[in-house]
Amino acid sequence: MQSEALIDAVGDIVIGRIVSSPSVRCLQTIEPLAEQFGLAVEVSDAFAEGADGEEAYRILRELDADDGVACSHGDVIPLLLRRLVADGMETDGPLIDRKGSMWIIETRDGRPFRGRYTNPPD
Repeated sequence: MQSEALIDAVGDIVIGRIVSSPSVRCLQTIEPLAEQFGLAVEVSDAFAEGADGEEAYRILRELDADDGVACSHGDVIPLLLRRLVADGMETDGPLIDRKGSMWIIETRDGRPFRGRYTNPPD
């Protein structure tokens, strides 16, 4: 269900890069999206459970150039969101530490300016 919700959320945006935690669960979630766009998933320990978030934040910012997608965990995602908010990103929802959450981060001139929260599928 999460994979399908992710594909629906992307809509008509053409994804150019996908980075994921090495966990099987993340890879299973992101693989259908990668197949849809004919992309190989880049596996990065920066998005692994327990990562400190610094390298993930750098990569996340790079994804802007490729309309990229990242898949990570409930301990890393809140760190990244809080950092994005500290850098000026506005959100249309709470910074929820729920597993299975999905965020669409909009950027302007390489800077995050809006984060849109999507509830996890039931």
